[in-house]
Amino acid sequence: GGDGGVCGTANIFPEKLVSIYNLWKEGNIKEARKVQMNLRPLREAYKLSSFPSTVKSCMEIIGYPVGPPRSPISTPDEEVIQQLREVLNKYEY
Repeated sequence: GGDGGVCGTANIFPEKLVSIYNLWKEGNIKEARKVQMNLRPLREAYKLSSFPSTVKSCMEIIGYPVGPPRSPISTPDEEVIQQLREVLNKYEY
């Protein structure tokens, strides 16, 4: 019954998500799709652990101290954190 939501990726790369919307609004669907597809590796990385722990970990990695997830969700293990770092290193932030 909700009227909207907040995309987890928008917490990490708000400018990229805003650009997708603005490009779409301008009718530049091809470029909007290109930016959208560029985010696929990050979105796929969310599957490495439970949501929202992966989003919170990504935010911590890029310098936003958001803290750990609330129980019963736990912080991903160091192997997953390293994989998230590798994915994020492909982006400018």
